[in-house]
Amino acid sequence: MSSTTLLLDSTELEKTSLLEEDEQIKLFKIHHRVNGRRYILTILHFNQHESISTDFQQEFKIIQDLDHPNIVKCYEVSAQNDGIHFLNEFLTSPSLRGSHITDESLLSHLTRQVLFALSCLHQRKIVHGAIRLSRLFMNTRTGCAKIMGCMVPWFKYSRVVHGFIFL
Repeated sequence: MSSTTLLLDSTELEKTSLLEEDEQIKLFKIHHRVNGRRYILTILHFNQHESISTDFQQEFKIIQDLDHPNIVKCYEVSAQNDGIHFLNEFLTSPSLRGSHITDESLLSHLTRQVLFALSCLHQRKIVHGAIRLSRLFMNTRTGCAKIMGCMVPWFKYSRVVHGFIFL
């Protein structure tokens, strides 16, 4: 699926539930009425008086092109009146926000996968900059951990230092 599909503009998408919300983002479960697929719609809020950098499309393209088993896949990005909309892969488990992992082997497994994802980002000269439990997901059935990016308004704060994009 590429960004040319324009799913975010489709009337075939239905918000089925609000999954999480904080001061920066809202996560919705989305159902595509025609193909039956489920997605996560992330809305990153920004002040309408703030301007979005013209470079944001290039930065979004970098995020969309990431293909890693421990990074949540972003299919499409669109600037809307209420914020930046990200159409992401559907995750069957909630974020780790509020969780407390006491099993050392599980924690080690989770940490290894998160570091693997961060290594992938760093190899592409991308710094996440907002690692927190609300951005981490773990499927307890499969043991696969994923990190969600694009959740901070990097177009306001991004800068390039020694060739790295700080998000």
